[in-house]
Amino acid sequence: MKKKNLMFVALIAATAFGMSGCSFISGLFDSPDSSSSGSDGVDTEAPVISVTGVPTSCNVGDTVTLPAATATDNVDGDVSSKVKVTVSQLKADGETVNRDIIYEKAGNVEQTFEASSNTLLAYKIIYTCKDTAGNKGETSFALLAIADNETGTLVINETSVDGFSIESGISGIAGADIKLPSATAIDQPGDVNISALVTAKLYEKKAGETASTLFAGWEDFTEVKNVRIPAGEYELVYGVKDAAGNEFETKVRIPVSVAQPEEKNHAYDKNNFAFDNDEGYEETGKEGMSWINEYGELAFGNTSAEPTLDQTVGFTSALTKVHEQYVGIAFNADVPTTNGQTFYTVSARGSKNRETMPNKETCTWPDYLFLRI
Repeated sequence: MKKKNLMFVALIAATAFGMSGCSFISGLFDSPDSSSSGSDGVDTEAPVISVTGVPTSCNVGDTVTLPAATATDNVDGDVSSKVKVTVSQLKADGETVNRDIIYEKAGNVEQTFEASSNTLLAYKIIYTCKDTAGNKGETSFALLAIADNETGTLVINETSVDGFSIESGISGIAGADIKLPSATAIDQPGDVNISALVTAKLYEKKAGETASTLFAGWEDFTEVKNVRIPAGEYELVYGVKDAAGNEFETKVRIPVSVAQPEEKNHAYDKNNFAFDNDEGYEETGKEGMSWINEYGELAFGNTSAEPTLDQTVGFTSALTKVHEQYVGIAFNADVPTTNGQTFYTVSARGSKNRETMPNKETCTWPDYLFLRI
């Protein structure tokens, strides 16, 4: 009887242990939690970055636009404001970073950069984002800048000016508006209209050859341009430079013939200029003055009230000699008269290549003003 009782107790104990033991053993082989948190509840999942339309190629010299990216995090939610973008220019091996063009700028808005015109043509674009826990998400793209060595086409629009033809050229009178035809420039690759970049250069013609010295220049020929040109024989050339630095110009040189006006000793377009006394000339002892002389002609001089003929001629030629410095003369609108003589305040307005005046002030580039004496 005693033996049977012991066996019954042992059976109950074994049964109880077997049930709890199975639970314990099975717990050892349970799969870990598939959520982003580890067994200690730490967030280990990086944000997910979404961005589309990232360019993979462009032309050298192009302005590259990087699209805005968004990002979401399993814990923080929308973390788009934390997205950063970096653009690195790579070395010739296509892997090693040469320098960063953009470094960790806001990636949730558009960013732009210009593809360099040097030999380093490969770029790496990286979008990154960190959540509060420090997990970093990243997505990258490769960009190849293709060297643009193609020149485009430049066509003069002959029909833009009535009666104009390239063969017959342009004719006009000094001091009056002369119409220069518009031009159309198409850049390659891509058939890009760059007519707004067209420039026209006027060269003085000497002994049947084009002078190497630039006489004048104008910009943007999307429309007909009105200009004023001193009397002489010239040749007009249109040219354009694209974003990659390729330059091309018209093969033909348009003849330009400008005659002297019938009036003599006449100052043109005085109302188009600033009529002030340039203090810079006073400081250097070269203030310009003019008056009507005893022959009824308009005369010029420097600081003295009655300059010699040499002083007059020298001052005038210095202002009107287009291949040196100044290309314009301005006259005061309100002409004062003293003792029967009329005085004009004279100042140069504009200079070759937009250089500064003698008083070191930056000057403008107005239409030409000139004088026959």
